[in-house]
Amino acid sequence: MNVAPPAASPVLLTKDQLDEAGAIAARAFFDDPMSRWLLPDAAGREKRLEAYLKKTLAYGVRYGAVYTTAGGPEGAAAWLSPGNGQFNFYRLVRSGLLWAPLSLGSEGLRRSTSMDNLSGGLRKRLAPGPHWYLMLLFVQPARQNQGIGSSLLRPVLVEADEARLPCYLETMTDKDVRFYEKLGFRAVWDGDLPSSGPHMWAMRREPQ
Repeated sequence: MNVAPPAASPVLLTKDQLDEAGAIAARAFFDDPMSRWLLPDAAGREKRLEAYLKKTLAYGVRYGAVYTTAGGPEGAAAWLSPGNGQFNFYRLVRSGLLWAPLSLGSEGLRRSTSMDNLSGGLRKRLAPGPHWYLMLLFVQPARQNQGIGSSLLRPVLVEADEARLPCYLETMTDKDVRFYEKLGFRAVWDGDLPSSGPHMWAMRREPQ
């Protein structure tokens, strides 16, 4: 029986790794309910996702912490740090994320905007104080279910516990809900996204 070696301690993603990490993210999220809702046509989904997710990662590098695997990206956990959790126009322009939804096409842009509006409102209500916000967690498909995802989350979870701060995220699959529950998160809201969108759970983790 082959057993994968223990994952090395995560390291911070660098700007020169954004292209590679964006491509991995697009493959990891290709069949995600949100991706299929934003981009129903599978033919061009991966390239559009790659452009969008690369800018999301760039925003995290600039305004939070993005942890990846040592020795090269095999996944990443992209967080916004306390005090940087609310998106604003200046930061969106500076990071390039303001125009990233254009890569989703007109229908994807409309749906992305409605999702962002709902997500932003929920976070203001459910995590109103300082907190860490998990924007993205992904592992390349061939390396999933090997403990990499939880390893990538650990540095910020430890930091949040030490600072006595909560963590917050949204997810679109019940499998992910169970994964995050094992790390101390609890669902604090769930409901369907607009425009016949997928079901979404908002989850919060109190300091452990």
